[in-house]
Amino acid sequence: MAMADKSLKLIVFTCAMALLFGCQQQPSGGRRAGPNGGAKQTSKTVVAYNSDIKPLIKKYCLSCHNGTQVPNLSTYESTKKAAFDIYLNVKSGAMPQAKKDRWTTKQVQLVRQWIDGGLLVNTATTAKLPKEDPEEDPEEDPAEDPADEKEQESEDEDIKEPAKPKVTYDLNVKKIMTSYCIKCHGSGGNLPELDTKKKVIAAGDAVLDSVLADRMPKTGALRASEKDVIEAWVAGGKL
Repeated sequence: MAMADKSLKLIVFTCAMALLFGCQQQPSGGRRAGPNGGAKQTSKTVVAYNSDIKPLIKKYCLSCHNGTQVPNLSTYESTKKAAFDIYLNVKSGAMPQAKKDRWTTKQVQLVRQWIDGGLLVNTATTAKLPKEDPEEDPEEDPAEDPADEKEQESEDEDIKEPAKPKVTYDLNVKKIMTSYCIKCHGSGGNLPELDTKKKVIAAGDAVLDSVLADRMPKTGALRASEKDVIEAWVAGGKL
């Protein structure tokens, strides 16, 4: 009987220690532990010119677009103005011209994020947000100047709504006409003739209807990104 009592006590003691040890290993607050033992966290990526876009431009574009060809992409300001054109061209595969240098989907998405994020120069160039102090008494806060609030809202709007460069015939549409249309719709060919800027502008609406309905080109439908270029060009006034 004494031996049975000792065995029972040993079993109870072992179970108690196992439960205690298991509780100590559980991360506090019931949060899932990350790879380093802490709580798993996520953060939103901020895309900026100096850290993300400039290296891509330098690698794939500056050999030609260094001021000798349009658009000039040698500075932040010039790249900012051409941002939407860059996005459309790398997304469609029109640029870079060498197939081995075509951008990956991830690289194209970086340009889109850069535009949507406000065309920032550096990651620190973000909209100013008021700091919250939970221990601070709201009644003791100094009165805010309405003019300051209006100025701050204006700054935030400038960052959230960047001006997107316009789509033009010379930079965007001409290469599509040359690649898909001139063979049949050149001078003396099928109507409408599309061998000059003036003729393409005159037929712009008809061209848009045809490519959106996949009636043209006869050799096969344009890619979605190329249709976007023509649609943006027509909507922007056929510049």
